[in-house]
Amino acid sequence: MIRTMLLALILISAPLAALAQDDTKGSNPGAEHKLSIGTGIGFATPIAHINPPVDNGQTGFEWQLDIMYRITKSIAVGAWMQVVPVDQFVGFSLTGEARYHFNFLQSRKGFLGKLTPYVGGGIGLYHVGGPNGNLSYDGLLFSFPVGIEFDLTDRIALTNEMRFNFMAAANKGPLSDTFYYSWQMIGARFRF
Repeated sequence: MIRTMLLALILISAPLAALAQDDTKGSNPGAEHKLSIGTGIGFATPIAHINPPVDNGQTGFEWQLDIMYRITKSIAVGAWMQVVPVDQFVGFSLTGEARYHFNFLQSRKGFLGKLTPYVGGGIGLYHVGGPNGNLSYDGLLFSFPVGIEFDLTDRIALTNEMRFNFMAAANKGPLSDTFYYSWQMIGARFRF
């Protein structure tokens, strides 16, 4: 059993070690461009009210758009927007946010050298409304993205992002325990 586990560990780690070899030239050109626009599609979970437990609908399609400006190679600031049309309502979010890009892989060659993970945080507003007005509320949104960019060229990157959203509803109290998450499964970033 131990031999099998060791063999499995070697088989898994050998390709990763080969990918992680150092390269003298950096391969993350995305940090050199200051302005970028990102867009993507994915899904968002239903808005869940924790107190009392309520589930408002089904998981739905979501579309995101952001404009970011790099202050340094690691820090970017900008605006993020999301639209979530689901059966009985449409959600709209707009935040200002900051992101920190981890550039520790840029000196690697191959696949790893093209990856740039990031985390962030933002604050803004949201609106949720239904066609017949039975579900409508607005409030403050605290949004926390965790994502990764994969450079195709120095100006275009593929993106994948998970976002955790905490909503304080103006008409449900400032601490309404309202939460949803969204996953941008297919995205692209265009740098200028």
